Amino acid sequence: MGWLRVVKASLVAVFLGHFVSGCYISTERQSYPQDAQIERDRMVRQWTDDQVRLTLREDGTFEAVALPLDFADCPEGGVVKKSGEGTWISIEGGEATELSVRFSDGCEGALWGGNDGGDKVLWSYYPDRDQVLILQ
Repeated sequence: MGWLRVVKASLVAVFLGHFVSGCYISTERQSYPQDAQIERDRMVRQWTDDQVRLTLREDGTFEAVALPLDFADCPEGGVVKKSGEGTWISIEGGEATELSVRFSDGCEGALWGGNDGGDKVLWSYYPDRDQVLILQ
């Protein structure tokens, strides 16, 4: 069981390093963006990545197509791709804006504001898959 403690300690160190330094942290597949604030009026638009689409509307509703997040309060549990509609809120404060989405079936997920090559993006990290979702 000693190896499990080492793995957990390594994961904690990686996450703490990100939140303290605000720099990119590499995973096996790619890096995730530096923290950024995104004003609410600039979040209202369509965010995309290959097969994923997230449309944030000014009235606080959204439409998602194949949005893969680590959802909470969701019957499926864990990382799943969801399509559908719901509501969103942005929380500004700290170093990055947090975007909270809640589907009409109650599944909730989060993304964060970031800078990627000078562009504002929304991103999320999947600890069980060592992957990063970046929506531009």
